[in-house]
Amino acid sequence: MSSKRVIIWLEDMPQNNEQVKEILSNCEYELILCTNLKDFKAQITMQSLNSVAGFILDILITEKNLADLGMPMVLTTNGNDTGVAVLRNYLRDVESDLPVRVSWKQCPVLMLTSLNEMYINSRYSSIIESEKNYGDHTTWLTKTDEEGSKEESIKKIKTWIRSL
Repeated sequence: MSSKRVIIWLEDMPQNNEQVKEILSNCEYELILCTNLKDFKAQITMQSLNSVAGFILDILITEKNLADLGMPMVLTTNGNDTGVAVLRNYLRDVESDLPVRVSWKQCPVLMLTSLNEMYINSRYSSIIESEKNYGDHTTWLTKTDEEGSKEESIKKIKTWIRSL
């Protein structure tokens, strides 16, 4: 295991994010890419709180529920909300102040998605607002702007990495 701190990225289609992957591969952190929930849980289980610099979660991941995280009752709207379900129910564990996941409540999370900003703000407004309960630890970012350019998003991802 590397002595570098890690960023754990849950992304089921990394081939569509080569530019983001390149930025993350060239930063001061070790990138651990997980393409499914089973791998994500395995990686988290292997890490200590101090070894994880942050998480990047894709919102749209093809999973029907969080069964691979031991939470089969948590549904994902047929994959449309998987990343959000992981954030709220696994990393932040909003229902409890106890169990194992309590240690991840303050860990920085970048919610990185292909959904547009207006849709994110309308669909997830209550979640975005309630995330403020955990401090300024969750950043929501689209992969492209309204014109389809990735340039601004790339700058914001670099800023997020520098803030870790």
